[in-house]
Amino acid sequence: MEENNSKFKEFLASGVGKAVMIVVLYFIMWGFMLAFLTVFDIPVVTVIFAVALGSCGWRALNRITPSMFVVMSFNGWLIYFVVKGILSVAIGVFVAPFVIAKGVADKVQKDLA
Repeated sequence: MEENNSKFKEFLASGVGKAVMIVVLYFIMWGFMLAFLTVFDIPVVTVIFAVALGSCGWRALNRITPSMFVVMSFNGWLIYFVVKGILSVAIGVFVAPFVIAKGVADKVQKDLA
């Protein structure tokens, strides 16, 4: 049993294992989103998905946007954060599985070492 567990961990740490995790996470994420948004009319779940995906997307956007101080009016900042929030959720849909799979693979690699 221990040998099978070790082989499974080695698979998850490999490039193919990461790709499989990403594909599986995409299907799980899209399945949950479709199930909760179409079958159950629960707006709280929608907010939870938006916050979870938005946090991954926000971090991805922070990596590509410059970190300089810009002087804008209050309305300018409001528009900036609304647009960035919407983009964060949209980008988070695609980035979240990569972030989760990378975290799992890194954890497995630490366990193997």
